[in-house]
Amino acid sequence: MEGMAFIYIAADAYSEFVFNLGVEKDDREKTVLKNIYLLTENPDFLIHRDEGFTLVLAKYKKLTARINAIINPVNGTLMINKAFNTFIANPVLESLQDFFDGRK
Repeated sequence: MEGMAFIYIAADAYSEFVFNLGVEKDDREKTVLKNIYLLTENPDFLIHRDEGFTLVLAKYKKLTARINAIINPVNGTLMINKAFNTFIANPVLESLQDFFDGRK
């Protein structure tokens, strides 16, 4: 892939498990929604689906109704909170950076 790439991942803040949802060429609304749907269909995610979850995003407030339509049926709730998203994402991003630094 040439040009900008967007890595779609989801992290379970409690278990530190990371779901690799895919790499895309854009972060358009339909791509974001597609990757949220892919999370709800991920076999590792489905194991814990009945326990409920909160999807924490840094942005996409205008997609709230569409995101809720995807995650509410699988016992999910949505929180738009950039600071909390950053708090959850930082360990994952640091781990990725360590991995890439080790490959040099």
